[in-house]
Amino acid sequence: MEWHVDELVHPIIGEPKSQQMSYSMLSMLSMLSMLSMLSMLSMLSVLSNAIHAIHAIRAIHAIHAIRAIRAMVRDVTYIWGNKSRLTRHIPQAQTLGLRLFQNREYITEPRADEDVASLQRGSGMFLSTGGAAV
Repeated sequence: MEWHVDELVHPIIGEPKSQQMSYSMLSMLSMLSMLSMLSMLSMLSVLSNAIHAIHAIRAIHAIHAIRAIRAMVRDVTYIWGNKSRLTRHIPQAQTLGLRLFQNREYITEPRADEDVASLQRGSGMFLSTGGAAV
């Protein structure tokens, strides 16, 4: 007797095995798209910190420039460090990705209150995506 892939049916779900494969491929694609979106959010954070560093250097605010450059370096190391960590732990990647969107502290490290206050006083607007004043 000859079996075809479409004829093999899962005993509980009752769907063909080929359709189950498409579900797993769909979940893998959604995870990859989420990782690319996380990278874009992190790159926005790097960009906002870079803009803040440029403004601080032009205005000769050395302390603000150093803080913005440190935040930018921290964000870049976070991007490259967590890309490899997320791909190593593929089952946990979706859970971690949801936490990244829900809680900003996972995207950038929380700063001391005086850093945030000085950044807010420095230029006025505080971006929630990057944690730097622009």
